[in-house]
Amino acid sequence: MDQMDQNKMEQESGGSNLAAWIIPGVAIGTAIGLAYAAASRRKRSRWDQARSISERVYANREDLVEGGRNLMERLQIIIQEGRKVVEEAADLWGQGRKLVTR
Repeated sequence: MDQMDQNKMEQESGGSNLAAWIIPGVAIGTAIGLAYAAASRRKRSRWDQARSISERVYANREDLVEGGRNLMERLQIIIQEGRKVVEEAADLWGQGRKLVTR
């Protein structure tokens, strides 16, 4: 009987050790879960992103219009200079053909 009592005592003490590890394990798991939930931010939907972009564009519309106007003026200058270059190249081509045909 002494041996049975000893085995029973060992099983009971082993069971209490297991219970002693379960509670801190659950607490640590809960803490990790709460930390993850607090750290992860909610992603915005595509609709919210589109709305914020359109609000930013609307808020900066004067700058956008001014930038577009400057861009168009520069393009006009580039096109005019390009036309001049093409006209001069055509004149040079014509003069070169005259020289070759003489």
